[in-house]
Amino acid sequence: MADFTRAIRLNPYYIDAYKYRGLICSQLGYEYRATSDLNKAALIEQELKNPGATRRSRSPRPISKPRPLVERFCQRIKSLLRLNRCWR
Repeated sequence: MADFTRAIRLNPYYIDAYKYRGLICSQLGYEYRATSDLNKAALIEQELKNPGATRRSRSPRPISKPRPLVERFCQRIKSLLRLNRCWR
């Protein structure tokens, strides 16, 4: 396993090293690590077959606009008042 790890450090795109290290990890009972290595190998294979496709398929994270302090303060007061009504 150490040899495959060294091979991956030398060449991060060495698909067979990921696959064999994943197989060894699976046999040793390290299922999460094995899954991670096998998924990485599949991702590299997919990227080599279709360069740039994996990067374009991800959608950008939505950026929420921060609400003004006064609006947040008023919302908090409203929620507290509703909570007080439920307790009565």
